[in-house]
Amino acid sequence: VLSKFEGFPTKKLETLRTASALYTRLDAIVKNLEGWKLVSPLSQQLNRIESYFDK
Repeated sequence: VLSKFEGFPTKKLETLRTASALYTRLDAIVKNLEGWKLVSPLSQQLNRIESYFDK
């Protein structure tokens, strides 16, 4: 809707959309990681966490 206005900075709007999508994705990852229970062996848990950030 905002991009229909003449002279509206569409590049800033796209940046905001990208930032919002990234925040939503990272928030979902954090909620997922917080739900994990850390149990032995811890190395397997750390490998799962690392795989999230390697994507």
